[in-house]
Amino acid sequence: MRDFNQICSALLLGVVLAFAVNVQARAAACDSNHPANGSRDDTLIVVNDNSLDSCEVGLYYASKRGVGKTNIAHVAVPSSYWLNFPEFRSLRDQIINHMQQPVLLKPGAPAAPVCTEGDCPSSCQASMDELREYTTFRYLVTTKGVPTRTTIDGST
Repeated sequence: MRDFNQICSALLLGVVLAFAVNVQARAAACDSNHPANGSRDDTLIVVNDNSLDSCEVGLYYASKRGVGKTNIAHVAVPSSYWLNFPEFRSLRDQIINHMQQPVLLKPGAPAAPVCTEGDCPSSCQASMDELREYTTFRYLVTTKGVPTRTTIDGST
C-alpha cells in the first residue's frame, strides 16, 4: 500500500508540475508576437498567468487600444474572485515591480526606492511618489482572471 501511495504522490506531483510549466509557457507565448511599444503609453494592462483566458483578453484589449507589450504586466496569483491579504500584497507588489522597470520610467528617473516604512518591500510613500512622477500610466486595466476582491482577517 505504501508503494501505491508513493506512486500516486509522484504522479500527482508530475501532473501539477506539467500544468505549471504549461501555464508559464502559454503565458510567455501569448503576447510574444505583440509589438513592444504601442501608440499609447498611459495604460497598464494586468494579465494573470494563472488564468486560462487572461492573456488572450489582455492581448485583444492591447491590440484594439494600441498598447504595447511593455505595458502588459504579467502577474501570478490565484485565478479566483477573492484573494486573501497576503495574495493581494503579492499582486500589488508584482504590479509595482513591473511599473518600476527602467524601460517604463521617464528619463531621469532615480533607482526604485528601498522601502523601509509602509508595507515593504515595494509599497511605501516614496515608491508611490516615484511612480506618480516618473511613469506615464493613468489607467490600470485588469483582465479576466485577475481577482477583484480581497478578504482581510476573514472580513470582506
